[in-house]
Amino acid sequence: ALGWVSVVARLLLGWRSAIMGAVLNRSRGLPLLLLVALMPPLVFLAAEAYLFDGDWQFPLDDSWIHLVFARSLAHGEGLAFNPRELVAGTTAPLWTALVGLLAALPGSIFLWAKLAGIAAQAGSVLLVYSVARRLALSPARAAIAAGLVAASDWLVWSALSGMEVNLFVLLMLAGLDRHLRERAAPPGAALPPLSFLLFGLAALTRPEGLLLPLLAAADRLLLAAPRTAEE
Repeated sequence: ALGWVSVVARLLLGWRSAIMGAVLNRSRGLPLLLLVALMPPLVFLAAEAYLFDGDWQFPLDDSWIHLVFARSLAHGEGLAFNPRELVAGTTAPLWTALVGLLAALPGSIFLWAKLAGIAAQAGSVLLVYSVARRLALSPARAAIAAGLVAASDWLVWSALSGMEVNLFVLLMLAGLDRHLRERAAPPGAALPPLSFLLFGLAALTRPEGLLLPLLAAADRLLLAAPRTAEE
């Protein structure tokens, strides 16, 4: 079984350069970039299903903690690890709430959480391309940046781990993409500061996200500050 996984991984590496070249074609770029983003986690999800005969599991204790809180939310018991004992025991309340919603769906909550992580990873890859283009990178370099994120073993593993990492990355990149749009808008056509909302949601996913709106505000202040002729 491990040999089969190795063969698939090698095939993916062989196809990656050809697919990334096709991504540069604007008419087919988005679907192909999405394919590049989805292939690694879906392949490993299929390998997990094969190796463990569909007995879905999480690799970390923290993933199980999120799951316990999520099930309590789904059953109307609030943020409780033990029945009827409300505690602030999760550092990722937004992810816990999302998993709580998924727990109400039919089927395995383990599989739903993994699919949510895969969706967040795919969205992150697309946003990396968008952010790179807003930073004036060429389409080729933006595609390379997106491809590196799609091939990141840590992010692919996290997508299947039941953890909040990929949702945090998705919201952080969405906020950054929006921040760059707002920053580039002409004075007479200013956009609503939705980037701060996205950064706020990121902070509800991981506590270090609290730095994001502060950094965005500092960037706005620097942009608005008058500059001397020498600058």
